[in-house]
Amino acid sequence: MLKALEALLDRIGTARMMAHTRMQPAIVIDARHRVGSWATMSEEMLASMNVAANDAALLQLGGAVGDRAAFGDDASAIAAHMADELGLRDPGRAWHTDRQTVVRFASALAVLSGGLGKIGQDVALMAQAGPEVLRLDGGGGLSAMPHKQNPVKAEVLVALARVTAGQVGTMTGAIVHEQERSGAAWMVEWMVLPQLAQATGRGLTLAAELIGQIETNWSSGGAKHLTKQDANRGLRRFDHRSVRFLFHELFVAAHACTAEDQRIRPVIAQRPRNGDHAF
Repeated sequence: MLKALEALLDRIGTARMMAHTRMQPAIVIDARHRVGSWATMSEEMLASMNVAANDAALLQLGGAVGDRAAFGDDASAIAAHMADELGLRDPGRAWHTDRQTVVRFASALAVLSGGLGKIGQDVALMAQAGPEVLRLDGGGGLSAMPHKQNPVKAEVLVALARVTAGQVGTMTGAIVHEQERSGAAWMVEWMVLPQLAQATGRGLTLAAELIGQIETNWSSGGAKHLTKQDANRGLRRFDHRSVRFLFHELFVAAHACTAEDQRIRPVIAQRPRNGDHAF
């Protein structure tokens, strides 16, 4: 997936696109700003997941209650040999009821899945503007409306992120392992953890496929669908009208609430009329 992001940066990094804050158009930016944030985030999340996976790769050898007493004086030697054969680390103790490494691994998977969902959500919203802004090569079609190209893979990434967010909550609850061994908590872990790993793994391959399908009509010199000058003019119009409306409504409200107050009547009488605002 990281290679797919690098390739996407090479393809469209210098193109200009509209940034959005709070779901509204903001200013024009280089595409590398958004795609670069995807790449940095994904790289860090993958690194964290690998660390958590290595930390969780521990030998579990404890005997009936986790004290290794049944192995006698050979307990340490047996554990070391088993760990070497299995490619695991020997923590020097049993961890029947200490599930922190398993939960950290599950959390890292969910965080990574959430990051992939963020990419999917961004792509889906970018595609919402239509094929003149962004096209997905091989996107989902619709027989009833052949002009549509549904961002199915992007939607799946969002769905997987939401599912794994719930699964990691269940894993966190399963950290409560009573006494020296739990039956129920282990069952919960192994009902959830494999699904969480599968969902995150599928998200990684799906994200790589989706990123490879992104095509744009953006030019390298400026966003074809909206130039920087257009964006700035739109922002000025937005600020102008918003402030005008705000002042108008404030004066109307003040008049309704305080019309009987002789002290404020002279001020209300001199309020600006529509079109008279100096903004």
